[in-house]
Parts: sequence; C-alpha cells; structure tokens
Amino acid sequence: MDNDLYEEKFSDDETPNIIETQKSGKTSKQIQRERKATREEIKEKIKQKQEEEIERSKEIERLSSVSNKLYRQKIVEQADLQTSIETFGIEDDEDEDDPQFQKNYNNIDLFKPVTVKDYKHFAQLLADKIFLYQNEKNFKTFFKSILHIISQKIEQITDLKELASFYNDLIPQKIEDLKKVVKQQEIEIVKKEKKTQVRNVYDAFADDSDSDNDNDNDNESNDNDDNDEKKHSDENDDDYDFM
Repeated sequence: MDNDLYEEKFSDDETPNIIETQKSGKTSKQIQRERKATREEIKEKIKQKQEEEIERSKEIERLSSVSNKLYRQKIVEQADLQTSIETFGIEDDEDEDDPQFQKNYNNIDLFKPVTVKDYKHFAQLLADKIFLYQNEKNFKTFFKSILHIISQKIEQITDLKELASFYNDLIPQKIEDLKKVVKQQEIEIVKKEKKTQVRNVYDAFADDSDSDNDNDNDNESNDNDDNDEKKHSDENDDDYDFM
C-alpha cells in the first residue's frame, strides 16, 4: 500500500503513475525511458528548427547584402551614364526634331525631367512661367511665398545652409552685373553725345558752305548785270556815232 501511494505521488514527467503503467503494460522504467527519448527528440527538433531559422536569417542577410550591392552598382552605373552624357554630350534616342517631342519639351505641364540638363531646362521653364507676373503688384510677396514653401520642404539643414550661402554669393555678383549695365549705359550716352556733336558740326559746315555758294551766285549775278548794262551802253554809243 505504501508503494502504491508512492507511485501516485510521482505523477510528473519523470515518474509515471500506477494507472499509466497498468494501461500500457510497461514498467515504470520503460515509460521513463520512452519519455526521455521523446524529450530528446523534441529537443533535437527544436534545435534543428532554431538552426534552420539561423540559416534562413543568414540567407536573408546575404541576399539583402547582394541586393544592396546590386542597388549600389546600379546607382554607380547610372551616375557613370549621366557623367558620360554631360561630358560627351550623349543624348537619348528621342528625336529632337520631332514636333511632338518639341511640344512636350517646351511645355511645363508635359515635360518630365530626367537628366541634369533636363532639370536645368525645367528650371528655365518654371522661371519663364513665374516671371510673366514680375510687373504685377503682389509679385514680390508671391516670390517670397515660393521661397518659403521650398525652404520648408527641405529637410536637411546642410541643404538650407547651402541655399543661404548661394544667395549670399549671388548678391555681390548681382551688384557687379548692375555696375556693368550702368557703365555700358554711360558709354552709350557718351557715344550718342559725340554723334550729336559731330552732326552739329557737320550741319554748321554745311550751312556755311550753302551761304558761301549763295554769295558767289549773287556776285556772279551782279557781274552779269553789270556786263549787260555795259554792253547796252556801248550799243547806244554806236548808234550816236552813226547819226
């Protein structure tokens, strides 16, 4: 009886109970060995599963690494192609003489920039569109709003600093350009004044020449009149002599 109670108390995985031994017809040690074998098998399967997961993770990491390498290689190839286009002037296969291409190329709503050259052309199209309104009353406010919106969209502080540096460098350049324009205008004014002076001198010389010619003509006319009078007087003298 004490042995039966002892067997009933050990109902865990290590010690089978009496009911289980009676049902299976096996001894307690046999059942324990089977359970141990089952546990070992389960542990082995778990270990195998873990190893498979580790191998799968490594494979995913390897594929990800290969994918990243391929992606970087593609970026490098695109950069090399873009460099070739900019260096040697290689264009795509689109026919620039095609009317439809020209229509899309110069239409801000249809044009799709790809290369650096395309984006520069796109920028020019935008600028042309914007500066159609530069003489309007609220153009300055409108332009400031554009700059504000663009600046808000820029996420990197370094990009904003680069943009600010660009504007700071642009100011002295703009001042220098204005000085050149003013200087050129002054040169044009001086040239125009010199032309006016030369024209005035020429006109004055022409007036003097005309006046001298008129005086010469008057003198010649007076001489002719004197000659006619002298001739007429001589004829009268001849008539008197005949009488």
